[in-house]
Amino acid sequence: MPYAYFQEDWGVGYSQAWNLTVEQQLASDWLLRGAYVGNKGTHLQTFRERNAAVYGPGATVGNTNARRPRAPYFASMKEMADAGNSVYHALQVTLDKRFARNFSVLAFYTFSKSIDDESVNNQFTISNPHPTDTRFNRGLSDYDIPHNFRLSAVVKIPAFAGASAPLRLLFGGWSISNIMDIRSGLPFGLSSGRDNSFSGIGLDRADLTGDPALPSDRSKGERLARYFDATLAAFNAAGTYGNSPRNFLRGMGVFNIDAAVQKTFPLKETVQLNLRGEFFNLFNHANFNLPGTSVSSTSTFGVINGANDPRILQIGVRLSF
Repeated sequence: MPYAYFQEDWGVGYSQAWNLTVEQQLASDWLLRGAYVGNKGTHLQTFRERNAAVYGPGATVGNTNARRPRAPYFASMKEMADAGNSVYHALQVTLDKRFARNFSVLAFYTFSKSIDDESVNNQFTISNPHPTDTRFNRGLSDYDIPHNFRLSAVVKIPAFAGASAPLRLLFGGWSISNIMDIRSGLPFGLSSGRDNSFSGIGLDRADLTGDPALPSDRSKGERLARYFDATLAAFNAAGTYGNSPRNFLRGMGVFNIDAAVQKTFPLKETVQLNLRGEFFNLFNHANFNLPGTSVSSTSTFGVINGANDPRILQIGVRLSF
């Protein structure tokens, strides 16, 4: 069957932003800043399925296209409309020490919340399984991170000009920098993995019989093997889209430190050698992926079996002349 795609222009999407900032000089090179940041998006680009199959007696996956309102002329019909909405609020605190006395520090903390009805607007992608209820998809944004802390610093080691040559060569003149990130995990929801709504959209959510969230103070092994209570989630009932909300659970938090050391060695009057070492995930801390979220994947549902990159070290040498 042919595939239809059309666009309805409701006007250009726009956003309203609010920002209130207060600064206090703590010392000659220290600055404390507090800010409230808000943003509301209206008429954002979004996609909707406008030819979902109608559920009724005798509905099967095999007769999906025959049950579409505009059959037999079209199968799926996706509308791109300026109908999305979003809202974001954040408290931001920043501590900034400008470079002086051979070091600088920049630390910031953000406490925020982001809500929308569609975070990723890839072409021909629909994140809302319900063809008529647009609020069914309203929830935490896919990128919502309520707590986000970052600390970066640069330290310049003195050149030890009065010391012996070996001491100057080995320890003097190095520059050390780091970035430390501590933040909340990303939100996620639970999918059915079956088209039990018989709508032909294929994004049905799981049905919940209780709150599947489990305490976060369990051992790492327990959380990896059973991140949430999978027994409280099941396939959605026939003709429904599932009762679980969007992005109502949250993955493990992230802790990471990247660092770099570098030094320039003068070889001749116009020749310099720069040596740089970079460490990604310096302490080899395991930052785990989200657990399996589909009820149909019985072996991985609620199980975490992957992590981000381990420690990576790279060394670079540059000769300037």
